[in-house]
Amino acid sequence: MGISQNWGHHPKPPDWQDWLDHPLIERCAHHWNYINFVGFGQVRHLVKVSYFEEMIRAPLEFATSIRQEVGLNPLENEVELVEWAKRIQNTNNEQFSEAETSKNYSRPDHQVRVSRWKENLSAEDVKCVLPIIEKTTRQFGYFLRDEKAAQQAGWR
Repeated sequence: MGISQNWGHHPKPPDWQDWLDHPLIERCAHHWNYINFVGFGQVRHLVKVSYFEEMIRAPLEFATSIRQEVGLNPLENEVELVEWAKRIQNTNNEQFSEAETSKNYSRPDHQVRVSRWKENLSAEDVKCVLPIIEKTTRQFGYFLRDEKAAQQAGWR
């Protein structure tokens, strides 16, 4: 997919060539880590972090809160927000809306959007990438909350 085809449309890590002999799963983790640690670090002072999980869980409420936060008139674009919210969901189906840039890389076998890594990665894959991404995931509040379960799954 993206990284196996010239690293996608995101900026390449400066050491991307050093990772060419690594398994694809590690290259993906390294690329994700670069974008979300180095890239985010460059704009941290300019942004507010929003969580995909919150958007998926309650899309209309999410959009409404963003609209309020940026100071838009509550009556403007109400119909469009409601229609948008109907397409934002955690499952693949006929109503699900996906960014045009992602459609070529999307996998139809995902049952859910949030936590889809659990569907596709083995415990060995997770064990392999965790050292690469763990510091960055923790800065956003993501970590394997149940350490005992993580150990039983072989993730620790």
